[in-house]
Amino acid sequence: MTQQTGQTGVAARLSGGPAQVALWLVVVLLAVNAAILLLQPNGGPAYAQTSIGAAAGRVDNGGVFVVPAQISKDLYGAYLVDSRSGSVVVYTFNPNSNKLKLAAARTFVYDRYLEDYNTDPSPAMIADMVSKAKPIRPGGSDEKPDDKDKGKTPP
Repeated sequence: MTQQTGQTGVAARLSGGPAQVALWLVVVLLAVNAAILLLQPNGGPAYAQTSIGAAAGRVDNGGVFVVPAQISKDLYGAYLVDSRSGSVVVYTFNPNSNKLKLAAARTFVYDRYLEDYNTDPSPAMIADMVSKAKPIRPGGSDEKPDDKDKGKTPP
């Protein structure tokens, strides 16, 4: 099948607009995710979702997650997050060359230990605001968090 551009086959189908390219990117990323699931060691038979995590949509896929994303206005790609090794990789898709390109990779293992990096307001400023705040609703607790609560996630 020949189109006006003279391209045939897959090249002709991929030469559509950005929406069509994005759809193909999703197809490729789903195939990558399926391959990861199928090729992981100790893979067993599939069972019905019985755990709380599975019921919430979380599935054990070896700790690897592929997240399609729009990187910028006309640039699509994907984030590949490996939660077991603590790394994130960013791929971009170039619709002109129909290629997936590695854009960035890093570990986030040590990033998790930072308490205050490039944030505004800082955690200390937030703690100060909380200590000066009045209850928002009538009958609200006017207890303030103390040092034993530092680092805990609020309810």
